[in-house]
Amino acid sequence: MPKSTTPAASQTTLVSTTTRDRTINFAPTPSASRSELDHGTSTNPQGPQQQPQQPQQPQQQQQPQQQPQQQRRPHIPRALSLIPIKLNNLPRKEVLIAEAEQILYDSQSWKPSKSYNGIQTHTHTLLTYSASVAHLNALPASTPLPAVETPWYCVSHEFPSTPPPDQNTHSPTPTLYTKLWSKMSKDRIRNQPQYTPEITSVNDIKTLSRSQSIWSVSYDFGSPLSPRVFTMLQVIKLIDTIPGGRTGIAITIPVDLKTPSENLAVLEDLGVKGRFVTAEHLKEYDGGKVIEWRRVMCGEFGGLVPKFCVRRSMPEKMAQDAQRFIQWVLESEGTEQQQQKEQEVEPKLEGRPRQ
Repeated sequence: MPKSTTPAASQTTLVSTTTRDRTINFAPTPSASRSELDHGTSTNPQGPQQQPQQPQQPQQQQQPQQQPQQQRRPHIPRALSLIPIKLNNLPRKEVLIAEAEQILYDSQSWKPSKSYNGIQTHTHTLLTYSASVAHLNALPASTPLPAVETPWYCVSHEFPSTPPPDQNTHSPTPTLYTKLWSKMSKDRIRNQPQYTPEITSVNDIKTLSRSQSIWSVSYDFGSPLSPRVFTMLQVIKLIDTIPGGRTGIAITIPVDLKTPSENLAVLEDLGVKGRFVTAEHLKEYDGGKVIEWRRVMCGEFGGLVPKFCVRRSMPEKMAQDAQRFIQWVLESEGTEQQQQKEQEVEPKLEGRPRQ
């Protein structure tokens, strides 16, 4: 997928979203600096002045001036925003998927940082629209919200879909893509407590369609932090279905459950409201010989947690969660195979005559 082009530095755009039943306009991204705007020929308010004539010099062929290269501005996630969206104004699924594909593609060029047990981590800063519900409610309706520099984190892992001859019990198997995607697309959030010990409860708020649902997840990170509650829209889609080139996408964005017609916020647990955005794919390369699992994430944990602490600990935490997820998928597959064998043996035992 080719990279999307970015607008020139002098162009500005306005983006809007609906919150608390009114529209907030987002401020345009920073334009060119004043020194860049003032670069050029100045004008004289008193009109042109006569200059003494100089002897004419033989004309020389002028070299074309090289235009300075414009710096590539960061991609601003608009649908993948940290601003909680009301249920009556959710972005279309196609928009979310397109933006998730773009940021996952862009993350391939992010500067890599540490690797934890084969899980590569990346950290990058993007301009991101971010505001809490309380912040939005305290602002006048016409107040523009700027995009702020926000750290994004990425974890990725590649492994062959065909195992080596001397594989151990946790090595990938030829059907690993099917197993991974099944776990990612079926009850993904409901099963998270099985491999994420910080999760204390998962509430299925509302099912919008087969691929979209609303969830509220409570976390307990231990003292001195208070419990955190994250309420999100989950979108899951297998966008390429041909074996050898399959791509599955999973997305979460924060939502605001308080609406005039339906107040689903009563279904949320008590705790400090946090917000995070995630986009991940499970993608086959080289005709299915290589499978890449890649996940990007940014978040606001609420409360008084210092941001530098979050930025320092987040890559390792994401890598740890990735390891737990992969291990859980492989171990649960082994358990399912054992249960299937036991079910096949039971009918044979029942048909035997008694000794």
